[in-house]
Amino acid sequence: MFSFIRSNKFYVVLPFILVFAVLAFSVIFSWIVFRGADHFLVIHFLDGKADFFGTVTHVFSIVGIGSLIAFLNALFTFFLYHRDRKLAFVLAYSTLFIVLLIFITIAVIISVN
Repeated sequence: MFSFIRSNKFYVVLPFILVFAVLAFSVIFSWIVFRGADHFLVIHFLDGKADFFGTVTHVFSIVGIGSLIAFLNALFTFFLYHRDRKLAFVLAYSTLFIVLLIFITIAVIISVN
C-alpha cells in the first residue's frame, strides 16, 4: 500500500478519488442538512410537498458537474506547468479544491433558496 502511495501512479489516481469523495460528501451533507427541513427544499411534488430525494439529486448533479469541471481544470493546469512537477501538482490540486468549493457553495445556495 505504501509503495503505491510513493509511486507516481498514486498521484494520477488521487484526483479521481478526490472527485468521488467530494460527490459522496455532497450527498451525505445534503442529506444531513436538508433532512426534515421542508422550507429548504427546492424540488416539490405536484401536491406541494417537498421531495427530499429530488433535492439530493439536484445538489448531486450540480456538484457532479463541478467535480468534472474541476478535474478537467486541474488536468489542464498540470499539463500547462508539466516541466516543474512540484509547481504543477500544487497548482493542479489547488485549482481542483477551489473549483470544487465554488460548486459546492453554488449547490448549497441554490438548494437553500
